[in-house]
Amino acid sequence: MSDFTPRLNSNGMENNPWWYSSGNIFYAAGYGLPNCTCYAYGRYAEIRGAFAALPGGNGGDWYNAATGFERGNTPALGAVICYTSRSGDYDGHVAVVEIIHEDGHLTTSNSAYGGTYFWVAEVYPENGYLETWMTTQRDYYCQGFIYNDMTPGPGPGPDPGSDFPYWILNYLKRQRKRRRG
Repeated sequence: MSDFTPRLNSNGMENNPWWYSSGNIFYAAGYGLPNCTCYAYGRYAEIRGAFAALPGGNGGDWYNAATGFERGNTPALGAVICYTSRSGDYDGHVAVVEIIHEDGHLTTSNSAYGGTYFWVAEVYPENGYLETWMTTQRDYYCQGFIYNDMTPGPGPGPDPGSDFPYWILNYLKRQRKRRRG
């Protein structure tokens, strides 16, 4: 992968193997789109060009179950943002970070089980990166981010509208990982 391209609409998703094949464990198990976990699983794979062994449970379980992945509290392009319920009454939600804006707010791409096939949302650090429905209809909070190993690491990334060569950041991140062993 040489460039990170934000997904801001559903163009090209219908019948795409990242979401509609046995490689996507949620689709294979009968929990295809619309579904936040099926969507995030497929989008993560689309970004890196290969499926990864992300968690297989509800969205609220992903962050703690993703022990084989780099995780943290700083947004990164292509990372899965994980939400869970404070009360445990809801299954949680996962989405993918598509844009990190200069002011620190994020554009995420989403899907919802039994609901909306695809949408983008603007979430802000001041309110814990929560969409309005997450606090008015659910008692969610953001657990953190599961980083995608094929995108720039944590921290504000370049504006996706710029001509910034993302491949340089990807190359440097891979080199840093190799040096650490």
